[in-house]
Amino acid sequence: MMNKETKASPQNDIPGSTPTLSVAEYKAMMEKGVPLKFFKEAKKYYSIFHFEAAGDHALYYSSFINEFMPASIVPASETTFELPRAIDTSHGNATFADIKGTQTG
Repeated sequence: MMNKETKASPQNDIPGSTPTLSVAEYKAMMEKGVPLKFFKEAKKYYSIFHFEAAGDHALYYSSFINEFMPASIVPASETTFELPRAIDTSHGNATFADIKGTQTG
């Protein structure tokens, strides 16, 4: 999804790569509706590096992460069971050798 313009430009020259909005301002913007220019720039310049820059667009990416980093939700199985508790007490007798070859345990 990274485009040539994003790769060629330093991060701070890309719109949305610097933090100018507070989280409260971003939430207010989301309630009113994302401005078309902001939305188009966020889509155009998306890259993992742009996301990591933690600028204004990173807030948008975090809000809609499934749009930029596809993932699947796997529901829990309905048939779950509890494993029997069978603690092996011999583990307390384990020994190992340290880097010098000395046995400990």
